[in-house]
Formats: sequence, C-alpha cells, structure tokens
Amino acid sequence: MVYNTLPSIQKELESGVALVGTIGCDEYQYYTIDVPSACSSLNVWIGDSSDSTTSPEFAISQWPNLRPTFDNMAWISYEWVENNVTINTFDPNFFGGQRCGKMKNEPCMAIIGVVGYCSKAATAPFQFTLKATISPAHKIYGETQLHNSIAANGVRSYEFCIPENTSTTSGATDTAVELISHSSSCNCGNGTNYIPLVITAALSLLL
Repeated sequence: MVYNTLPSIQKELESGVALVGTIGCDEYQYYTIDVPSACSSLNVWIGDSSDSTTSPEFAISQWPNLRPTFDNMAWISYEWVENNVTINTFDPNFFGGQRCGKMKNEPCMAIIGVVGYCSKAATAPFQFTLKATISPAHKIYGETQLHNSIAANGVRSYEFCIPENTSTTSGATDTAVELISHSSSCNCGNGTNYIPLVITAALSLLL
C-alpha cells in the first residue's frame, strides 16, 4: 500500500478475481487495484446478487483523489443492479506504472468506491460481487495495420502504447515505425505516389 493519506481500504483487489462483499444502504466502501504499467487497461464489473430492491454502484479515481464519490470522481457507473466500465490505456486521465503519488514516483493504483443504493423497500445490508481486471493494451489500437486502403490525400490513424523502460532512469523507450510496402492503383499524373508517416506522442503517456 502506498500514499500516506489513503482512506480506510476494505481490500486490495487481485486482477480478474471476483470478490463477494456486503454493503449497507448509502454506505461507501473502498477497494484498490494496482495498475502496473502505462500500457494497462482496467475493467471494473459489479453485480447485485441479492434482489431488485438494491443496487451496488461504484466511482473510480486515481491520485490525488483518494476517496472517490459520485460527486468527486474520474469514472463512474450508474446502472441499476449491474455495472461494467472499461478504462482504456489511452484515456488521458488514466495512469499506470511508477508515476503516481506526490513525487510521481510511486506505483499507480485505481481506487474504487462502492456505494449501496436501495429502494424505499430495502433497508438491510445486501450482497454484491466486484471484479476488477487489468489487461495489456493492444499491440496496435484501432484497425488492423495490414492490408488497409487509403484514399488519395486521405489520412489513416493508429494508436499504440509504448511501455516504460524500467532499465533507464527516464523510462524512455526507443521506438521504430516502418511502412513496409504499399501499392497504388491511382493515376497520379506525374507517375509518382508516396505515403508519408507522421508520428506524434500523446502527452499522457510521457508524464
């Protein structure tokens, strides 16, 4: 556990492992899960295993918001009985690896605030099931990089995640991008055609 000011945490979650808990009406409980890499995505699922008069909801945040609520959060669920939210690694507000905390050098985690919602007919604590799953980013995010077509003067974009290099102080990683081959059926007038590569970096991956 990191961050000296973390609120009372019920449990640190293990990726992909469902947790069965009990919560009271209008009660908040807090859970954490480590986000080990800048190239990690997070899915959080919660379901109510009791009856239709109760519903577990959740709000998610990261540093510096250590106690997410429905009034103060970065991501939220709001469906009755069952909720399923995925935070993509390319979300500019989602961080992984060793770049969180006050000095931006502590392990990142997601903090999940579970709240018990009840109808007027329900008053007793009820059971819920919570599962948080960390998964690696796609090697190429977007359409497949093979055998795509592009219109004349058109643009086709791809996103990919560059993991931190833990063997260097800066975390920088060398990256090579190549256009292996292309062919054209257009009549280009001067008999030439070319496809330039333009590469930009998302600042959220470099912080």
